[in-house]
Amino acid sequence: GAPVFGARVKCQQKGNDNACTLKDKRSRDKLSLLFPRRTEVTRSWLFILREELQVPEHPDVHIFFIHTDYETVNITVPILDILQNRFTQQTIKMKARKW
Repeated sequence: GAPVFGARVKCQQKGNDNACTLKDKRSRDKLSLLFPRRTEVTRSWLFILREELQVPEHPDVHIFFIHTDYETVNITVPILDILQNRFTQQTIKMKARKW
């Protein structure tokens, strides 16, 4: 039940083995991730007429939590939940490796 420190993260989407970036490495007990977001902006000379989030071709992102002393945990999240801020903080439980 104690916090796990030193975990790494790898995010994958179909055709993209590097789908996220670690945001802040200063916190020991929380991992913050950045996901690229692409928007299409339609504008005139004076105004922005429309902003539209570009939906990725593959809908799911697989997030792997990796630690040398614990089993790897994999969660799958719809990328639109992440990009539209419907997926926030999540607690991940890792089981100790059996040597």
